[in-house]
Amino acid sequence: MCLDVVSRLIGLHKLFLFNFYPYVQRFLQPHQREVTRLMQFVAQASHELVPPDVLEPVLRALVNNFVTERNSSDAMAMGLNAIRELCSRAPLVMNQDLLQDLVQYKNYREKSVMMAARALLHLYRVNLPTLLHKRDRGRPTEASIELKVKQYGETDAKDYVPGAEALVNDKGKKKTKEPAEPTEDNSDSDSWVDISDNEGDFEIDTDSEDDDDDDVSLTVLNNIIVTDKHISQEVSCVQVLLGKY
Repeated sequence: MCLDVVSRLIGLHKLFLFNFYPYVQRFLQPHQREVTRLMQFVAQASHELVPPDVLEPVLRALVNNFVTERNSSDAMAMGLNAIRELCSRAPLVMNQDLLQDLVQYKNYREKSVMMAARALLHLYRVNLPTLLHKRDRGRPTEASIELKVKQYGETDAKDYVPGAEALVNDKGKKKTKEPAEPTEDNSDSDSWVDISDNEGDFEIDTDSEDDDDDDVSLTVLNNIIVTDKHISQEVSCVQVLLGKY
């Protein structure tokens, strides 16, 4: 009970209590009673302001004691899930080599281990894709390109309101008029389409299939991001602050 309260206070108020982690680390063993509660306490006490070198021994203990094939699949899954919870609060504690080794369990024969490894892969695919192998990063999106990797203690302060460009889009939609409803005279003629009996005259436009191509142009995505950023800056600094919206 005392460890639960202390871990919650550390994580909630982002306190620095470096002696807490080595104390709990020595109990992180698969045969330890209520080891899942101890994993929970370690995850609760982790936050982004804890130096990575303080949490790294805890991470190594979880990997060496749980994520090994000499243990049962349940113990391996518990270890991977605890690592994911720890890294979700302090992503910089993970290094590239260790992450790529853990991600290899995504094709493990036991489903619980496979799902835990894929959850860890998804976490770093969203938060820190540079640590992953290129084939594991997934398809690039606007969010992944715009993502800025923060160093220890760094804050990402923006000079605009993110998403403010949506105000311009909503205002433009309100100004557009709804299309006129078709009259009864034209409804019958529009409902029928004359098709020639000659099969050679019938052509299918396949240009739309090219839109489903898996290769995403990074240049186009970068242009979209830059455009949205400029619009957000203009709306934030001029429109919102002046009360025009």
